[in-house]
Amino acid sequence: MVLGTEAHLDYFSLVMPSLQNYVGDPVNCSLRGHWTKLFNPSNNAIEVTLIPPIHSPLLVKILSGISIATVVLAGLWYCRKASVDLSHALAWVVMLLASPIAWDHYLILLVFPLILIWRNLGPGSRWGILLLILIICVQARNPYSHPSEGVIRTFHWPFTVTILSYQTYALLATGLWMVFLIRHEDRPPKNLPDEA
Repeated sequence: MVLGTEAHLDYFSLVMPSLQNYVGDPVNCSLRGHWTKLFNPSNNAIEVTLIPPIHSPLLVKILSGISIATVVLAGLWYCRKASVDLSHALAWVVMLLASPIAWDHYLILLVFPLILIWRNLGPGSRWGILLLILIICVQARNPYSHPSEGVIRTFHWPFTVTILSYQTYALLATGLWMVFLIRHEDRPPKNLPDEA
C-alpha cells in the first residue's frame, strides 16, 4: 500500500528475471546456487570461470528441487516440534538454503541460531572449537569468489565442490545443529529414583 502497485510489478517483471543471471555466482551459498555453480555456471558478469563436470540445466533443476524440498519439509517437521526460539532459528537457516540467491552478507542472519548453539554448548565443551570454525567459515568472505580486478580465474568442479561451496556446507551444518538441539529438547527427562 505504501509503495503502490508499480513497485511490485517492477520487482516481479524486471528484478526477479534479472536475478537469474546471478544464481551461478560463486558467492551464492543457497542450495540452488550450489547446484548451478556445479552443473550450469553462468560465468557472466563475474571474474571467475567455473568448469562443470557436465553441463546440465536439467540436473540443476532436479537436484535443486529435491534438496530444497527436503530442507523445507524437514524444517517444517522440526519447527512444529520445537520451542519458539529454536523453530525461529531453524526457519532462518532453511530460508537461506531455499532462497534462489543467498549472498555471503546475508549470513549475518545466522547470529541468532549461532547464539542458541553457543548457549547450549555448556562450559568447557570441546564443541566450542567447532563452533568457532563454523562462525569463521560462515561469516568470512570467500577470497576466491571475486579475485582482484581484471584477473579472470578458471576453476574446475572439484574446486567448486570444496572451496567455493564451504558456506553452503556451513549453512547445512548450522541447520543440522539446530535439528540436533530440537531433538535434544524433545527428549523426556530421565526418571530419577524415588527417594526413600
